[in-house]
Amino acid sequence: METLRRASALFLLAAATVFVAGPRLLGRLSPPQVGAPAVTAARPGNVECVPYSADEITETTQVLADGTQIIRKTLTKVYRDSQGRTRRDFYGQEPHSPEIANSPSAISIIDPVAGVTYSLDTRTHRARAFDMRPPVQPAPVPPANSSASKPAAKARAHKGSSEDLGEQTIEGFVAHGTRQSATLAAGEVGNDRPIQIVTEHWVSPELRAILLASTDDPRRGKRVQRLTNISREEPSPDVFQVPPDYTIVEEQPVDR
Repeated sequence: METLRRASALFLLAAATVFVAGPRLLGRLSPPQVGAPAVTAARPGNVECVPYSADEITETTQVLADGTQIIRKTLTKVYRDSQGRTRRDFYGQEPHSPEIANSPSAISIIDPVAGVTYSLDTRTHRARAFDMRPPVQPAPVPPANSSASKPAAKARAHKGSSEDLGEQTIEGFVAHGTRQSATLAAGEVGNDRPIQIVTEHWVSPELRAILLASTDDPRRGKRVQRLTNISREEPSPDVFQVPPDYTIVEEQPVDR
């Protein structure tokens, strides 16, 4: 059970990291994370740290071979302050029900000011603390039989294209859209014909965040994420603090 909780905490930490990683990381994921900074990772004093709070709605639709549709919805309440601190409260679906739960199942807090990320388990009231600062790594020593002299493996090339979608207003904010298409050639993943994957994301220059993102992948279905109920008010500093009734467990040394 402890191993399962630890794995869940690490998964939440990875998802929260995407929230502040910026498009360079988002471009390698599917789909881009809505609410993520649109230009660079949020840092204290960075002009990109525009404060806001919002609801992030995620809807995934999967169509089975007989035409049956499986629709899943989740809600994440997101917060970002002018110092670049972020918080995400994840509300999953109720068991055996399409309804979204009334209370969050997990919470993540990323505090670049203190250099700490917290993954909160709302069931056990434990907060796992992770040091955001990268450890100092010794210089690598090439092995005797270094593969540096060997030809590098040729990466698979996917046919792709990018399209400028212009602008539209989303939740009262002007957003600029981009559509990216990639094609997996026949036989690449055991497919007998090409597979096309289409991703769109709409970025608000004012909010400096992704407001709408979608991915249509025949292998996994269609996933749409959007921000709603957006407020430009500065969130309370208490939002980015671990509640006093939580026990903090340091997964790595954290200096506070």
